[in-house]
Amino acid sequence: MCIRDRILRKQRFGMKLSPYQFIHVKDTNSNITKIVVGPVNYVRQEGEEIMHDKPQNFIILRQNTYCVIADPIAEKKNPKVDKNGSIIVRHGEQEIRTEEEYPEPVSYTH
Repeated sequence: MCIRDRILRKQRFGMKLSPYQFIHVKDTNSNITKIVVGPVNYVRQEGEEIMHDKPQNFIILRQNTYCVIADPIAEKKNPKVDKNGSIIVRHGEQEIRTEEEYPEPVSYTH
């Protein structure tokens, strides 16, 4: 990413998110990234950085399809958080999710 793109990204004050869209927002003070899910008009606060140039779409698993999740959360039912409020994940592991187990849309990161 060039310097011009970084400057434009930091200057973005907000985004309109439609249903089944999301963005990652990084709190530059605590270095914690949160996910904001649409539908919402999100306005960036001071000390926050929107990590995408445009809203990202959820993955919708169709019948007889799957996706591979890298670094899945440690517990699906009741996700645990650490002292900073970050969800604990299983680093270095992968999880296969199918439409039968996860009929709802899935957010992802690159």
